[in-house]
Formats: sequence, C-alpha cells, structure tokens
Amino acid sequence: MNPSRTLADRFRTQRTERIRVDGNEIHSLVELEVSSGDVIEVVVEQRHAGTPQGLTITSDGDLEIVEVSPTQPALDGQASTDLAVDCTELDAVVLRAIAGADDDDEHRHRVRLWNTWSIDGGTQAWTGNAGIVVEDLELPESADRRLRAWCSDGLGNATFDDLVVVLTIGPDPDVPPT
Repeated sequence: MNPSRTLADRFRTQRTERIRVDGNEIHSLVELEVSSGDVIEVVVEQRHAGTPQGLTITSDGDLEIVEVSPTQPALDGQASTDLAVDCTELDAVVLRAIAGADDDDEHRHRVRLWNTWSIDGGTQAWTGNAGIVVEDLELPESADRRLRAWCSDGLGNATFDDLVVVLTIGPDPDVPPT
C-alpha cells in the first residue's frame, strides 16, 4: 500500500465501503440487519484516552435507547433514526429497533454505524486513516450476531485500537417470543 494514501482516499477512489489492506478487510462503516423489537447492545471495551471517541448510528427505522451505563437519564427512552453516542465515559448502551405504524412483525431495519472522534471541539469521521476491522465472535445464547469492531480514528497511522466495541444483536431477552 502506498503510505501516502490514507484509508479515506482509498475508500473514496475505489467507491466502496470495504477495502483490503495488508490482507485485512477494512470497513468505512458497519451495516447490520435487525428485526423490529431486536436489541443491539454496544459495549465499549477500549477507547483512546487522549482523543474523545464515539459512534454514529443511523437506521432506516427508529431505534430507542433502552439502557445506558453509566446511567444517563437524559438518554433513556430517546428514539431516533440517527444517534450520536459519545463513548468518552460510556461503558454500554442498549438500543431497541421500533416498528413503525405500517410495519409488520417481520420488518427489518438496516442499521449503520461508524466511529467518530473529536479534535479541537469538532466531531470528525471518515477522514485520514479512519476505518473499522470487524471480528465475528462466538454467539451467546439467543443472539443472532455478535462482533467486535476495532476502530481507527483518522489521526496518524491506522491502528484499529482507538475505539473497540462489542455489538450483540438479537431478540429482546425481556420479551417472550410469540
């Protein structure tokens, strides 16, 4: 790889959300499919201490914030198709996909997420050497998918340890199947 070309340059010139670098598949964003009522648990495993890290999460249907740890009451119950999650002090957040008025029980949401970081008071994404390496993990009981996202912010060389989150997706364990 040409070291003068950033990951952002490669995503842009190749017009893709995935590239290969030194045998690794790098994503510009992670895309997930969830059913209405499914939950997405995001657990922060690691974050870069010197640069505030976060996630942007978008969906083609509403996502409700169910739980935040440590507790942040202002976020509980918030529902939106676009969420900015500040991971600077956050340990975990649980989201639930909400069915719209016209949705049936099988409605699927397409959820996209990418890493962000803050420098000089501004939020940045998809610049420099930003990218995500996705590692599929063993599924816990009742989960549909579990993955670890190793995120590189756009600052300096790509390191993929600036923000590390584990995502677990599946049916809400508090709602019995019908």
